[in-house]
Amino acid sequence: MWYFILQLIAIFQNNSSIKSSQKFLDSTRDQIRLNIQNFDFGLFVISPFEGYPNSYENIYRYVNVTASYEVESYEYVNQNGDTYYDLFSKQLKLVKCNENRLFGSHLLKDRLKSFEYDESFCLDEKFEIDLKGKSNFLAFSISSCDQAYLSSKFPGSQCEKNTTKIKQFLGDAYVFSMSIEQYFDTEDFSENPIKVNVNSEIFSFYFDQTKVASYDVQNGVAKVTDSYLHEGLSYEEYGFLQTKLQFLGGYDMPLGTSIKDYIVIRFEMSNSFQVIERQVDNVVQALSNTGGLGGIMLFIVKFLINPLQEFLFYQSLLKKTYLIEKQKIKKNEDLDKQSGYKPQKSFQSQNSKNTVQDSDEEKIELDSDDFEKFLKLIY
Repeated sequence: MWYFILQLIAIFQNNSSIKSSQKFLDSTRDQIRLNIQNFDFGLFVISPFEGYPNSYENIYRYVNVTASYEVESYEYVNQNGDTYYDLFSKQLKLVKCNENRLFGSHLLKDRLKSFEYDESFCLDEKFEIDLKGKSNFLAFSISSCDQAYLSSKFPGSQCEKNTTKIKQFLGDAYVFSMSIEQYFDTEDFSENPIKVNVNSEIFSFYFDQTKVASYDVQNGVAKVTDSYLHEGLSYEEYGFLQTKLQFLGGYDMPLGTSIKDYIVIRFEMSNSFQVIERQVDNVVQALSNTGGLGGIMLFIVKFLINPLQEFLFYQSLLKKTYLIEKQKIKKNEDLDKQSGYKPQKSFQSQNSKNTVQDSDEEKIELDSDDFEKFLKLIY
């Protein structure tokens, strides 16, 4: 019973069991859809022109920031199995980040205030992208100045051509990125147990190298059973996306390239997804662990009846003892009446045996009154 009470206390304290497992995806069929509801990413280009006149324009004179949806495909061209490589690229619209992006992150709000004069980049809120294996991915590129884009954004402005100035800019500037990581809070029993972390990274520029950062986007599902009575009475599923930096490296740029990619950030689908199961302890489990409802009722009945059983047992025992003693007393009294014996306390010449017998008979006569009183108490 006490074990059952302890289990009830654990139930009221939201004690639960957690199971976590990994399952694998088919990279040729499965995909992950990204949109503003489950994913967001922001970039800040921190330049040495902060606070200068035309600081935004000056940034674009040195670097250009783009986002694209890349689809790689391989097709057979002959019976020998020779293939050719094909890449489809769709440019995505970038906008200036506002305080509502990245799920209203306080980190973003602080950075927007701190980097007031620097340029920020977020995907347009209407974006929708399907990640599939390693062939369909999202890419952000910070590359050298694009004159066509610069002219469209700032007419009359020219890309910087001086190598010394470009190297100086790249040495002083850096990129600050923020990405969303969702997770299931196993200690949260509210209607929305999915929480959000904002991860940040800092990337430096190199004049003759391309730095590559690759993020894995992993799908996850939380299966929740929060009924305190029985696990079959409540069931919820929550989906979430986890974004983790898996690779950070670089390579030398090919000689003679007109457009230099300084930093490339990729988001690819992970080949596995996480399953988390949470089941709170419930009353049915507690009953099962303590012998069921019948066991609990039996303990309660036994707890209530035991004192009564003990009282009746001792009452019966005392009755039997009284009846035996009463019968002995009555028998002795009958014998005394038949012999006409009356004890004489003043007779000094009686032998020691009669004295002991008289003493016993007087004691028995006194005990007889006690038994009469005790009989009334029992009945």
